[in-house]
Amino acid sequence: MKLDFKGTLSVVKSKVTFNQVLESYGFKTGPGLIVCPLHSESTGSFKIYDGDTGEGNFWCFGCQKGGDMLTFVELYEGIGKGQALNRLATKFNIDVKTREYSNHIVNSLDAILKPKEPKTPEVCLELKVALECSREFSNLSEQALTPYMVNKSVNHFGTRSKGNLLVVPVMDIEDNLWNLQYIYPDGRKLFKKDGRRKGCLFRIGAEDNIGPDFRVFLAEGYSTGASVYMATGCTTFISFTSCNLGLVYNALKEKYPGVCLSLAGDNDVSGRMHSLPAFYPKKEGQDWNDVWVEGGAQAVLNGLNPDNLVVGNPLNERVNQNLNYHGRL
Repeated sequence: MKLDFKGTLSVVKSKVTFNQVLESYGFKTGPGLIVCPLHSESTGSFKIYDGDTGEGNFWCFGCQKGGDMLTFVELYEGIGKGQALNRLATKFNIDVKTREYSNHIVNSLDAILKPKEPKTPEVCLELKVALECSREFSNLSEQALTPYMVNKSVNHFGTRSKGNLLVVPVMDIEDNLWNLQYIYPDGRKLFKKDGRRKGCLFRIGAEDNIGPDFRVFLAEGYSTGASVYMATGCTTFISFTSCNLGLVYNALKEKYPGVCLSLAGDNDVSGRMHSLPAFYPKKEGQDWNDVWVEGGAQAVLNGLNPDNLVVGNPLNERVNQNLNYHGRL
């Protein structure tokens, strides 16, 4: 039997908020910037996102470190992620779960499929890749920022590091892991061969903040989505490719009826190919990470002002006719 890392962490996050973790170490929490617990400073540079939920994250603009409650315990106490999880479970009197690792994953992946869905060779191959991805991702750390993340000035939000690579989980609408995206220092992005991508997404931020009373954004790539989330604090989804945006948008609207969802789009041809309600950077060729790096959070907030929302896009029809983007992933 092995530690059910994902299962235990899920239980911890369902019972404990990020703010409670900080408070258990004697630190005050609040909506603004607070003094960072991880390095010495006199002016607050530590920002908490969704602190009243278990999915809360932090980012320090001073020491350039961030992550979820597990990462905080890792960094603050200087221990590994397994020890950090045990520390959290002990601190809040939560039972540590164990399981036979491979059987658990096989059973959970098998449950993904609808009972009557045929297990074609393609689906069986996707399941095999998903199993490999689950095993690999569970053994990766989110403590170290990769060169790509440093260059883009973004943090880990449920992602992991593998050497110099940023690893982003590729999920379906029900939070099942199907594939992994590897982002290289030079920005190249690759997926596991034969793994599922179509219709898949990744969520940054708490699911509790999705609904008619909250703004929710959809972006194409991780650095863009992370930039929007860090600037606004609003839950943000990524679709991985521009061709996937429409599929993910429709899936989110179906799962969360009435959600106030809009695209944080790239200001280029592929980014403007959809007629989705969208915000675009003013400069042609830019995405919202470019805005974040150049002007910081306020520049992103200014650009995402509701007055700048574009509803309907005349470029959409021309792109579809000339380039045949739809259906190609």
